Amino acid sequence: MNTNQFWNPTEPKHYWDAIDLTKSISRTPSFESLSKEEQIQKRLDRMETAVKECNNIVNIHNNNVYKFNKRINEIIINSSHHMEEFYDESPDFTTDNMFDLLIWLSHSDKEKKEKLDNELDEYFN
Repeated sequence: MNTNQFWNPTEPKHYWDAIDLTKSISRTPSFESLSKEEQIQKRLDRMETAVKECNNIVNIHNNNVYKFNKRINEIIINSSHHMEEFYDESPDFTTDNMFDLLIWLSHSDKEKKEKLDNELDEYFN
């Protein structure tokens, strides 16, 4: 697909010339042509960038886990005694199942009932 919006086959002057395009590309020296010190520095720079990105991902994840635990604790505190015991003992209300639980909690009561009924029907049939 030609992405040149001004391309008109009857007017060849508007058509992209591949040779002119390649002449305008600015080139950087290839990795092999760099000195050993420059190669090591480039590798270190890439590694530092990767570590920063990984640390950012870990920080975001830890923040999400903190928010999840805080919300689950609020739910437990505001629930009746028997439900508080249920939440405390249930493996579903841990950070290991954080996303599954959030998806489940996002369903309406009607949707939950339909899903559970379907699972029971599948189990007994």
